[in-house]
Amino acid sequence: MKRPFFTALLGRYNFDTFIRWLAAGVGFFLVFRKGGSGRLPDALLVLLGLVMIADRTGMELLRQNAGRLKRLAFILCGVVFFVVLAELVNSGGNIILGAETYTSHIRLVFSVYAFFAAAMLAARGTNNLRFLSMGILCAPLVILPAYGNLQEGVFISGGRLSGNFQNPIIFGAWMLVTFVIGLGVMMSLRKSWQRALLFPWLVVLANFILWSASRAAWIALVPAVIAFILYFIRKNEFRSAVFLPLVVTVAFALGSTFLPHEVGMKRFVAARAVNLTESIVTLHLERIGSQNHSMTVPNASGFVLRHPLGTGFASVVPARSSEPAERVPESNNSLLEIATYGGLCALFLFVFLLIEVARRAWGVLWERGEGYSESDRLSVAWIIAGGAFLMDIFFTQAFLWRHTWFIIGAVTGVAYLKTLSAHGTSALSTGHHGNLRQ
Repeated sequence: MKRPFFTALLGRYNFDTFIRWLAAGVGFFLVFRKGGSGRLPDALLVLLGLVMIADRTGMELLRQNAGRLKRLAFILCGVVFFVVLAELVNSGGNIILGAETYTSHIRLVFSVYAFFAAAMLAARGTNNLRFLSMGILCAPLVILPAYGNLQEGVFISGGRLSGNFQNPIIFGAWMLVTFVIGLGVMMSLRKSWQRALLFPWLVVLANFILWSASRAAWIALVPAVIAFILYFIRKNEFRSAVFLPLVVTVAFALGSTFLPHEVGMKRFVAARAVNLTESIVTLHLERIGSQNHSMTVPNASGFVLRHPLGTGFASVVPARSSEPAERVPESNNSLLEIATYGGLCALFLFVFLLIEVARRAWGVLWERGEGYSESDRLSVAWIIAGGAFLMDIFFTQAFLWRHTWFIIGAVTGVAYLKTLSAHGTSALSTGHHGNLRQ
């Protein structure tokens, strides 16, 4: 039977190389400012999704994962539904979308797309994950000019490094992801000279994390390193279990030495770290300086309980017959942010999604075995980076940030979906099934 022209044309070409370089491009441009669709990173992500669907390997993966993808689609469509429902209820059934509200809806839909695109990319195998990792790892090169330009408003915000994100907390979160992925890349390298070449870049990334002065990133780094150690112990790789925390310690020690003197960052970071450590050790979290979570989180929690269906993307709840108008409070917490948008139902679905993925991810981390595997170490690095990132966004509002959904999607592809082995992509694209991990 003669194949359609388009299918026959695609069959002549192998899209693997194109997809890998697109993955590297997407990873690289994620270092730029968060936002909605229409920017270059989003355009690359759309193109990546289209090419993966056109490729026969992508269609095979879709068929292999049909049941799991339907379950994920049901959950995420539910989140979108409850946000729209909250918008309807809050407006009394008369939605008039302003520019900001309209943009928020577009960002939510695009974030769901980013989730599935990242999941399918990660599920394609080690080569795609390696290119994506290298794109993300190399991206902070564009921030190096900050060392020669300490003026406010370019890379700096209040003396703290914010890169291209215009927010040092979010910048610190993404640099933490980059650093953890860098650790995974380093531990997957076979030769000592390769690790030696990568180490100075890890020092720069450590400096960026310190310079951001993001305490959320500092806190999330600790369980990330512990997770790596436990993974290597489980794999009976005791040298790696000692080597990795040593690398982290030396990288941050060296990174602290070239914090800029001109804006007093050495003293500021040291004082901030001491205050954070003392407050946590003594269990007096209210003593953590320059933070408002002790006020915003209770306020937002009370608001959610008063409005369990959510309020959509509105900034004000209109006056009712028995209640005055009420402004939607800042939550500084992504879970509470979801609850204000889509109510407790949307929050439940999102948490259910995280639990489903985390359960499978835990199985990957805790699987026994010995021996070197680049695929395993990259996958583990992404899982740990995803966990650290989620811990980080508990201290900020990142529900509509495409990076949040991309990271969760990538971890889903690694741990939840059936994935191809390192050589499975090429095998599948020629009509032979590669190894699929259940």
